Amino acid sequence: MWTDKSRAMLLHLYKKYKCDFDSNIIKKDDVWTKITCDMKCEGYNFSATQCKEKMKYMKKKYFKKIDNMGPKSTGAAPLKCDNFKELDELFGNKPNVIPVAIASSSENDNRSKVMQGEFSDVKDCEKKQRKRASAITLSDLKMILEEKEKTKKAKHEQRQELLRQSITSHERMMDKLLNKFQVARRLLLFRLIYYIATYIYIYIYIKYRIKY
Repeated sequence: MWTDKSRAMLLHLYKKYKCDFDSNIIKKDDVWTKITCDMKCEGYNFSATQCKEKMKYMKKKYFKKIDNMGPKSTGAAPLKCDNFKELDELFGNKPNVIPVAIASSSENDNRSKVMQGEFSDVKDCEKKQRKRASAITLSDLKMILEEKEKTKKAKHEQRQELLRQSITSHERMMDKLLNKFQVARRLLLFRLIYYIATYIYIYIYIKYRIKY
């Protein structure tokens, strides 16, 4: 159910994204999706279709009200138009917002003015979008550079840690090899002494037997 507050919020968001609606690049359905998300953030649970149809209805009521207010109106009772002030801020400054009774008599004269006004609005919106895109690009670029720097630093620290681990492992392996070498050296020396002593003993024994 639409209320005064929900209608006001819809008009506020429509005004916020007006340049996106006038853009030839951004799809209007995407803009309505953004408006729906913002509405939900404010506590209003409406679908994109509901927001779109409600805006279409309010816009239609506004133009009927404008035509009813014209100097050549039929004299019918004033029409009610909710949120007329907000709608007038959105659409009242356009050159083509003229009561039907007046527009029918000056359509040819105003056609070029309408086209110029709409073209000017589109150009202004495109300029704002380019500025917004430029700001987003610079912000994203800064973020990307910071992330790359963090990644580079992390990789450098990881390489340093792997190098330290490799050096430590190599030192331990060399210590083990050195210990084994020293043990083998002692064993070899012991065997050599044993062989020499055995040889001397045999030599003395043989020499003693020959002598006696």
